[in-house]
Amino acid sequence: MPEDTSSGAPAYVQRGGARIGRSYWVSLNFTIPFAKLSVTSEAVSLSVHFLFFKRQYLFQRANISAIRRYKGYVSRGVKLEHDKEGCPPFIVFWTTDLKELLANLQSCGYHLFDT
Repeated sequence: MPEDTSSGAPAYVQRGGARIGRSYWVSLNFTIPFAKLSVTSEAVSLSVHFLFFKRQYLFQRANISAIRRYKGYVSRGVKLEHDKEGCPPFIVFWTTDLKELLANLQSCGYHLFDT
């Protein structure tokens, strides 16, 4: 079970892909391994770096309204629902190990919802 460290290091980090935008249809998709999800008990951070596109989104626990399992055409992941101003409303993190990701999110205290 991961624990937050006093150094501020994330309790869990996973490389994957991401889909970011206004909706599923109006978004950019980044395949694995161009996204990284970092999790602590206080926040979730998603960073994406591909060629000219480089972004990092930090969501404090208070900004996260739900984390849902998400199923794409061939990918599996989680959808972050949030109320943070200035961030795209549609954010999905694609993973190759959904079971591990879900277990670590839960061990950091996040409640997961089925879609």
